[in-house]
Amino acid sequence: MATSGLFPAHKLPSIDLARRLGIKDPIDFQALINQFDCLRNFERVGIIYDDGYSRWLVRPSRRYASITDNVVTHVVITRIRENTSSADIEKSLTGTLSTSIFNGEFAATALACGSSLATAVLAVTATGVIPLTGGSSGIAAVTLATGTWATGFQCGIGVGRAIGLSAGFSEEVKWLDSQQWFQATSTILDGLSLTSASVGLKKTVDVYKQMKAISSIKATEWLNLLPRAERKRLTDHIIRAQNPGISASGIKAAINAGKYPKRFPAESLQRSLHRELVSAVINSSAFVGSGFSGNLRNPENISLHGKYIISLMQSF
Repeated sequence: MATSGLFPAHKLPSIDLARRLGIKDPIDFQALINQFDCLRNFERVGIIYDDGYSRWLVRPSRRYASITDNVVTHVVITRIRENTSSADIEKSLTGTLSTSIFNGEFAATALACGSSLATAVLAVTATGVIPLTGGSSGIAAVTLATGTWATGFQCGIGVGRAIGLSAGFSEEVKWLDSQQWFQATSTILDGLSLTSASVGLKKTVDVYKQMKAISSIKATEWLNLLPRAERKRLTDHIIRAQNPGISASGIKAAINAGKYPKRFPAESLQRSLHRELVSAVINSSAFVGSGFSGNLRNPENISLHGKYIISLMQSF
């Protein structure tokens, strides 16, 4: 059965412990594993044994669920007693699969929500920050803004799914996962998030290259120490970046006119560098989250749902 996002992995005790405690295997698990590995839809599937009192991990899963694909990650073998209703069986399975542990999908949700929160904090605390580059082009600015909204929507979808699964609406979540429009939407959001992260990381790399060209100290010391000469060169670079084509005399005139200081304060420059470091972490998390349960984990989704999106657009 598909677990739809919740399963116990490393927190369940191993079946080897049960054997050492004298609990006998109800079936030949090795024979079952061999049979599963011969089936395409069950190859490397995880196996959980529920004896009605305890739950044991027979084999960890090597299959990963995602929002856009129904993948069987675990098979639950449970002992059913006499006079057990189907509702009790379903409740037992739901309890087994709902052990409080994050899988790849929930890790991706945590990353998306964390990124959204960190981005909001950066936006609120942007007052007085010195731009270290000449700013983004119109297309890059739109891409960054779109990616921020996409990440926020990913956070909302992930949280909604988590609440639904925790509240016992697994069938409704499975129905939503099966809808092609929802799968296509998830693919688009992840693509927008990755594109925005790529643009943001490129900006961070540009800042790093510029700092390396200007500064003679190690990169690890930029956040702690910026000598006067370094700040003077960095100030000249910032003025040139904000005023393309400006001459040396133009820089001097702008400084004399009070438009720019001779040297930006070390605290302001270090705060700007710190923000670039935080932005790099935020943008990198988009790739990590996509590797857990997004387009990087399932690249075939791009072409599969791309055709659906194109056909949908052509229908209008």
